Amino acid sequence: MLVVAFVLEAFRSTVSRTPGQTRSSAPGWLRAVMPVVGEHYGKAEALALTSYRLERALRTGRATGVPWRNTRAEPLVLLRREFVQAVTDISPRLHIDMGYPAIVDGGELVEVDLIDGLEEVLGRLSDATERMTREALNTVGPEAYAFRGARDGADLDELFEKTAAAAAGEAARSARRGGRATREAVRNRDAMVVGYVRVCAKPDHDTHPCGFCAMLMSRGMVYRSEASARGSKPDGYHVNCDCEPVELWSKADYQDERFDRNREYRRLWDTHIKGTYAGDEAIREWRKLIDGLNARKAPTPDAPSETQETALEATE
Repeated sequence: MLVVAFVLEAFRSTVSRTPGQTRSSAPGWLRAVMPVVGEHYGKAEALALTSYRLERALRTGRATGVPWRNTRAEPLVLLRREFVQAVTDISPRLHIDMGYPAIVDGGELVEVDLIDGLEEVLGRLSDATERMTREALNTVGPEAYAFRGARDGADLDELFEKTAAAAAGEAARSARRGGRATREAVRNRDAMVVGYVRVCAKPDHDTHPCGFCAMLMSRGMVYRSEASARGSKPDGYHVNCDCEPVELWSKADYQDERFDRNREYRRLWDTHIKGTYAGDEAIREWRKLIDGLNARKAPTPDAPSETQETALEATE
């Protein structure tokens, strides 16, 4: 993610490595990185809106509305073009073939279900995220380095790089919130949604969820709300987490190949955990199982710390 590289470089070039001067250098760093995080937030918001509208139209024959157009029907090709533009804005080198067939037969126009107050909701989300991001970046970045660096015997070079990485991870999470919070705002107001499934958002199977996320994924379409699929409130995603809830517009949707991994995790749970272990022991054994599988495939960079996992579990 480009925002990670930018925040890392800005931290290294702007934030003072002298703990006693770090806090005074923080405002300059925040002035540099906040516009970049905000830009990526906006792009993620646009992608969330356009992808949701297009997918709903293709799967149900009806699209959701957008704040800037008050229309009751729109050409399907327009929904496709807006989605492609949103993808291109985030990944300019990615080519998308717009000629794929629609899932729903019919004419070029699709009916639109307007969502009252969506523009106001999205505005509040953006403002709240900006405030939270500024505070979080300062806390995990300059403040953390100044506090820990003042300790006797601290390895300042190692601490500086770890702090920069933590700040970059927090920036990426804030940027992703543009997509996650926007999609949540839409689907929580979408009367057609019947349930949710937690998935790993990366499209390939080279990304392996940590044991905690794999456990939530194994539960399938039991989630009746966005919050329960996340696992905690208000933000159930650990740093570098690639999970997200996916809405279902019918129970038959869960048979889609998108959820193959969810069904595989369920099979593993039923085979190795269910009926043999219970409570904390079941969770520990499940983590061992998933960690073992991930170790045979590839490292799992998105695994949360024990503190993060404990905090997430405590809020369920």
